[in-house]
Amino acid sequence: MSRHHAALDGARWAATRKAAFDRDGWRCTACGGAGRLEAHHEPPLEDGGDPYQLEGIRTLCRTCHIDRHRDETPEQREWRIFMDELAGRT
Repeated sequence: MSRHHAALDGARWAATRKAAFDRDGWRCTACGGAGRLEAHHEPPLEDGGDPYQLEGIRTLCRTCHIDRHRDETPEQREWRIFMDELAGRT
């Protein structure tokens, strides 16, 4: 775990994360999905983001969170999803 993410281990983070999910209706703010949800920091913790600043946290599903960090094009994402489905990873 990076030193930036070490702060995300504990009751304070659990409460902040839940508050973000509650605020966002337990849905991904990018695609509207309700699958495996994660909290995404904007700006990233590595760039000085506050881990507990609710306004800087977005609820994203796992796929959208990976995409956010991957900077892939929509075409690349579509191809990756297709390949994941073909390989039975979805």
